[in-house]
Amino acid sequence: GNTAVYLLYAGARIKSIQRKVEAETGVTIEHVLASGARVTLKEESEIALCCELLRFQEIVELTLNTLLPSFLCDYLYNLCVKFTKFYQQCKVIHQPEQSSRLLIICAVERVLRLGYELIGIGFLERI
Repeated sequence: GNTAVYLLYAGARIKSIQRKVEAETGVTIEHVLASGARVTLKEESEIALCCELLRFQEIVELTLNTLLPSFLCDYLYNLCVKFTKFYQQCKVIHQPEQSSRLLIICAVERVLRLGYELIGIGFLERI
């Protein structure tokens, strides 16, 4: 549900995916970034997740202008819901889209880390 634990679990899941990819393929996000790989969006859940990522700045500005942190909390929850759907529908490891999907989850991780910092919760690598 809409709890801090749900938010934290999404972050831990991202780190778990990254660890698994590195363990099984030797590929890290640093390798993907250095390779110049690009994001390609094919699946509906990839598109929805990336569209939600693009709203982050708008939501932070809205939160600051209204002084209502609930806007940011709702956004982070919705981002985690979209990430969960992406996770369920789009395999990352050993897929032709592996690099693209690693970039997507890296972007989600960065937004979650920033969002969590703004609302005062830590980012967990593992649960």
